[in-house]
Amino acid sequence: MKHFLKKSKVLLSVLLSLVMVMSSLLAVPIQTFASDELPDPVYKWNFEADTVNSDTKSVYSIGSKKDAATLIGDAEIVEDAEKGSNVLRLPGNGSLTLP
Repeated sequence: MKHFLKKSKVLLSVLLSLVMVMSSLLAVPIQTFASDELPDPVYKWNFEADTVNSDTKSVYSIGSKKDAATLIGDAEIVEDAEKGSNVLRLPGNGSLTLP
């Protein structure tokens, strides 16, 4: 019985090793992009004055699609002194609805 268990463990380890090697050889390569080859974003918001309509509470995308997101509730665009630009502020009852 001991001999059988030892042979079965060896056989199992060889089979598992073979499976691991074969799966790594057959793996589909993942396409990677160099930083200069990344596609432009479809939607991109910078929250600057030229993309915000305060009357309709809309923020327009500067990406390849120019649709608007909508400020809901207490959401607002504020100046961030540390960043030196506008940011989205989402207090407790605020959100931004994306197109």
